[in-house]
Amino acid sequence: MVGRWSRWAVGVGVTVTVVVMGAGVARADVTVHVGRVSEDDSTARKVVVIDCLEGTTMLGGSAELFGAPSNVHVTGWMPIPALPGLKNPNSVVAYAEEGEGGEPANWRVGSNVLCGVAPTGLEMVHAHSATGSTATRTAIATCPRGTRLVSSGGSVHDGVGQVLLTTVEPSADLTSVTVAAHEDANGYAGSWSLSAYAMCADELPDLELVVADTEADSSASKSVTAFCPKGTDLHGAGVLTIGQAGHIHLTGVRIVDDWIGVGVDAREAAPGVDRTWSLRAYAICAAG
Repeated sequence: MVGRWSRWAVGVGVTVTVVVMGAGVARADVTVHVGRVSEDDSTARKVVVIDCLEGTTMLGGSAELFGAPSNVHVTGWMPIPALPGLKNPNSVVAYAEEGEGGEPANWRVGSNVLCGVAPTGLEMVHAHSATGSTATRTAIATCPRGTRLVSSGGSVHDGVGQVLLTTVEPSADLTSVTVAAHEDANGYAGSWSLSAYAMCADELPDLELVVADTEADSSASKSVTAFCPKGTDLHGAGVLTIGQAGHIHLTGVRIVDDWIGVGVDAREAAPGVDRTWSLRAYAICAAG
């Protein structure tokens, strides 16, 4: 597939890259859902890469923990376009890290990737924040004019387990994705940064953003699922933790079996907080 890179600066210390992936069809067609998990051990940081099958194109992905004790959290997932010259092209990379102090128990990080026929105008926009030590940071990837969001992703860089991903939020009109993170309750003196990833294309048939929320209370853990309407398939996933920034560990952004929705999971960092928070799941759906 032929593609090109273009790069320019937006604002102070923010870089945006657009990857144009070439011609496709008038609609996206998810044909396969592939999963993979990392080794089961107590390594402080884990990465798992999952490729789409030959003849299909990566349309979206996710990240989740398995067997994870309380001091581990997802730090992001990154879609990689199907372009020559890139490391791990046509794949999704998922990241997770142990929090400050480490975690002696074994755990795994897993990823799921949605693969299929590329829609017309498919391209990826990558926005990278400034680098430094600040309590919170945000990056926004905006689709080029005339295109809409197909799927999204986000990742924390160099947070060494002390920066918590809080937000991978598609906009209501599906033209951008906002990614945010917050240093943990003890703060972090090192420099870190953040990336937002937007997979964009010409508007898909029956394109819709579905949102589902938990109750707002002080429960130690929460889960919620956003289901796609009948007749549509999941293409992209998002998550938002609301309240108690720096105290909530994101533990899963899951593609539900047969790509019918998105499940998200989070829990309070030990020793917990007796304050209100909630969790939101986003599902980007379209006719298959």
